[in-house]
Amino acid sequence: MQEYYKPYLIEIVDQLLSMTELEGSAHLFVKPVPDSFVNTSYLELTSHLLRHGIVPVALYRPAELHGNSQPYVYTNPKRLARLAEGDRVLILAPEEPSSIDDKALTLYRQQQQAKAAQQVK
Repeated sequence: MQEYYKPYLIEIVDQLLSMTELEGSAHLFVKPVPDSFVNTSYLELTSHLLRHGIVPVALYRPAELHGNSQPYVYTNPKRLARLAEGDRVLILAPEEPSSIDDKALTLYRQQQQAKAAQQVK
């Protein structure tokens, strides 16, 4: 129903999750929460990812881990939501990073910047 009042929503979602190679398009990936972020807040992980040009959108939480009998996706988690071993984060990124720990993302960001510089030439 929101698309009736806000027709641009369909276009935004289509561009965010486009499977075509449009400049600046992103793809959805699921990555394990790095050990260095276990027992920290979702805000800390979000800040880390955004510094590297990656947008987190949700957490995948396995069954039994947080007192639930079924796995679930926690969309738009609260800033202070605690991350646990076994959690996975759903991210939007132009390409899939090998990992989302500090070392891997530093390399990922450098590769993204090199590709952007080549496109400018």
